[in-house]
Amino acid sequence: AMAYESFGSAGNRQDLIDLERELRALAERAPRHPEVQRSLSQTYRFLQRSDDALRALRQALEWSEGDPAVSADLVNTLIRRKNYPE
Repeated sequence: AMAYESFGSAGNRQDLIDLERELRALAERAPRHPEVQRSLSQTYRFLQRSDDALRALRQALEWSEGDPAVSADLVNTLIRRKNYPE
């Protein structure tokens, strides 16, 4: 919830970098939590770090046991990268 609320107030790159740092700290306290990885992925997408976004989404999908919303985020990211076969 913290991450999703923070996206609305993240007005510049430094805000996103700060948000990434907060999410990484949260990931250490809540390992294997799919929503933390999903939020990290969204942050990486805003930072134009698509490889990191894909890595976080794949982890979120595994840990969420196939949550359709996470799956849709992954497909969206792959389409934006024109990675149609995957």
